Amino acid sequence: MYIWVMFAVIRQYQLNPIFESSFLDDWHKLVNAYRKREGLVSASIHKETPISFISYEKWKSRDHFLNIMDDREGQIRREIETLRNNCNNVYLLHSMELVTEEIVI
Repeated sequence: MYIWVMFAVIRQYQLNPIFESSFLDDWHKLVNAYRKREGLVSASIHKETPISFISYEKWKSRDHFLNIMDDREGQIRREIETLRNNCNNVYLLHSMELVTEEIVI
């Protein structure tokens, strides 16, 4: 039996204010490109300030994440570059293994 050690990535996007609408559209396109490959568990985006967004991505494992970022076909790289064009800065705040998770609904 194989047990995945889930992996999470948190990024901050500091937008050029005129690109908020296109940023959100492009973020969804990137997530859809991730979904076409194996590994993404979930992705969410949070508005921190009028020009700052925080994304949280959960992956099946660090290897799944690294394989997607390697992107030999170039599809993911193109989507990332399009998304970055909406931003003044993009920061990888954290990349970490998920130790435990409890979901309360």
